[in-house]
Amino acid sequence: MNRKLQKYASCAVVAATMALSTACGNKHAAADSATSNLTVKEITWEDSIAVNNCTAKSEVSVAYPTDGNQALLDSTRLWIAQTLLTTIPVDTAAVDTTFAPGALADGEKLIADAGKRFLTEADNDFRSFDSADGFSFNYGYQAEIDKGFSTDSVVTFNSSTYIYTGGAHGATLVNSATFRISDGAVLGYEIFNPNALPELTQMVKDALSKQYFEGDDDFKMEDALIIDPQDFRLPSNPPYFTDKGVTFIYQQYEIACYAAGLPTCTIPYADIAPLLLPAYRPLLP
Repeated sequence: MNRKLQKYASCAVVAATMALSTACGNKHAAADSATSNLTVKEITWEDSIAVNNCTAKSEVSVAYPTDGNQALLDSTRLWIAQTLLTTIPVDTAAVDTTFAPGALADGEKLIADAGKRFLTEADNDFRSFDSADGFSFNYGYQAEIDKGFSTDSVVTFNSSTYIYTGGAHGATLVNSATFRISDGAVLGYEIFNPNALPELTQMVKDALSKQYFEGDDDFKMEDALIIDPQDFRLPSNPPYFTDKGVTFIYQQYEIACYAAGLPTCTIPYADIAPLLLPAYRPLLP
């Protein structure tokens, strides 16, 4: 494998694993923090099972919103719940992501339920194996959601999940969302002028090539792409606000081979501002 591709693959998996390995056994830490009119509580949960010579470990760590304006609380809590329920290896088409009024107020129960769901799926798998066949699998699920960049106008939440259920390697999934503090609205591609999307796509392509793929050797973005460069597209996940600009991130296999990791680039606010609809420009730092 190309030396640089090996570096990308290692960084993607190791970074996710290290970031998510901080969960402490069945403890609920009460380290509260408050910024941007939103208070969060760090909640961690973990457990494991051993069945038919197989093991599974589940770890979840979430900065869960506990106080703030109701619209923002509702929106961020719903996003967290949906993220946890749709990034585990189950049939996501069958996952019910509607919640009864008040159900999202109990963050500890929500997070425990998400962690237990993975173990239930693993238990079903392990019990379906014939112990005489000598199967020995070690499943793993690590999920972390934290509160990142924030201003008086917006707040960003970041999610990273690592899943291993056998095979040559696990899968790392990332998801981030920026919320407007005043009403909890999630900011997606609708913040851009529709006529500017082709320009935005080219801007992301150029930034990705320079920021993520270029290095000291001759390896280029085209070497890692699994799509025709002419069909380059924006990430399926919406961009999100960071301290340096608007960040765009692609999932594994979305545009590039697994070894390329999670192609990511950040476009400075000053460069991206002209592409936004006028109503959203005041939200930029």
